[in-house]
Amino acid sequence: MRIILWFRRDLRVTDHPALAAAVRDGQEVLPLFLIDPRFFQPTERAAGQVTAALSAVHSLANSLAALGNPLLVRTGDPLTIWAELLSEWQPDAVYASADITPFAKKRDRAVQQLLTERGVTVKFFHERTATRLEQMLTQERPYQVFSPFFKRWQSTPKRPLAEDLAAQLGARLGTRRLTNASDMPDMPDMPDVASEALPTPGTFGFPAATLPLAMTEAAAQQALQQFVQERMPSYADTRDDFATMQTSQLSVYLRHGLLSPIQVLAAASEAGPAGAAFIRQLAWRDFYYHLLDFYPKLAVEPFQSKYRDMEWQGDGSLFDAWCAGRTGVPIIDAAMRQLVQTGELHNRLRMLVSCFLTKHLGVDWKLGERFFAQHLLDYDAPLNIGGWQWSASVGTDAVPYFRVFNPVRQSEQYDPEGHYLRRWLPELADLPATHIHAPWSHGHAPAPIVDLAQARAAAIERFALF
Repeated sequence: MRIILWFRRDLRVTDHPALAAAVRDGQEVLPLFLIDPRFFQPTERAAGQVTAALSAVHSLANSLAALGNPLLVRTGDPLTIWAELLSEWQPDAVYASADITPFAKKRDRAVQQLLTERGVTVKFFHERTATRLEQMLTQERPYQVFSPFFKRWQSTPKRPLAEDLAAQLGARLGTRRLTNASDMPDMPDMPDVASEALPTPGTFGFPAATLPLAMTEAAAQQALQQFVQERMPSYADTRDDFATMQTSQLSVYLRHGLLSPIQVLAAASEAGPAGAAFIRQLAWRDFYYHLLDFYPKLAVEPFQSKYRDMEWQGDGSLFDAWCAGRTGVPIIDAAMRQLVQTGELHNRLRMLVSCFLTKHLGVDWKLGERFFAQHLLDYDAPLNIGGWQWSASVGTDAVPYFRVFNPVRQSEQYDPEGHYLRRWLPELADLPATHIHAPWSHGHAPAPIVDLAQARAAAIERFALF
């Protein structure tokens, strides 16, 4: 059987259920990656995101080449490309990892219909989350509160790691490429794809960005082990420290599938009690994935229906100042400058800047979510949408609307010496730690673009009307 293995957000060769099944079932396995140019527009993506995504594709291509099969990369409309592939390769089946974003599901339905009409078997394999949506329903709907979800999640069986093919894949996958047409006379010759050039950021008009980490499967595995050994033991106590970045720093690898959540969960579980706080974060990841899977409209509207007609008061100039890191609040401005310059941002800082935008500035959460979508190297729609709705108090199990983060207090608590602020705001580098968090209070800088106390009170009053 000839199988096209369609890679998407699963750019690895370890713990890959679809790959393991394709090697087991197929006489020929044809690895494929499709690039939809709509995702590589300057108005939609920053150069860092494009560089990270294509670097991950290059990593997969190298891994597969070393194991005996080149990766074919095609660019264009998915339906058009699949029509061409059916004619060129005449596959018996297409295997792929399932995705849950609204765009992905719409695309996959269309592709599956085309393939099925042509007599091609389509199989989607679960790998994006540690649990399946159907495992985590209560009264046939997803949990809306995290605590009971987490209790259920802990006791729910997880899929085992897929067969480890790293050592044997070259022989098994490579030898199953037909070299003698008489073996299966009705099957066309294997196309030669080894010489096809892989796209670069320049292919889509982007400059190649300098990334803060290597986007390869080997680097992802190394980062996982380093986190488990060096930072996980103190993760519960230090993860909110802005200056030293004691987080796992694995999110970008999970986003592109250079790591699977099962691989990460297995490593964290082996750490014993030290891994408990981090494992809880993996459950939050499943929580938001399952919500968007079940409620695809969350991408464009709040979970809480009472806020769907809410009028956001913030004007364009406030949003522009937030994007540029010019609000006058040091911790907000430092975070936004880091985001734009590097594509990285600490999780607590994401909560701070999103709360500030929606509560203090009164700007629609969807504008902030789209800005993150453009700049974050690890942008993952379910997590980003869930996080923004949480901060804006319009989502499921969200922070209560009357709880508004005080950015100055947060800055003092999690960057007490001001090291993070000085790194990203050199104009404040000479201020003492006692002044740097609110320099306007000590006559060093203009006041923020909004009065923090008044803006907080106005936000609470606005939400209380619903």
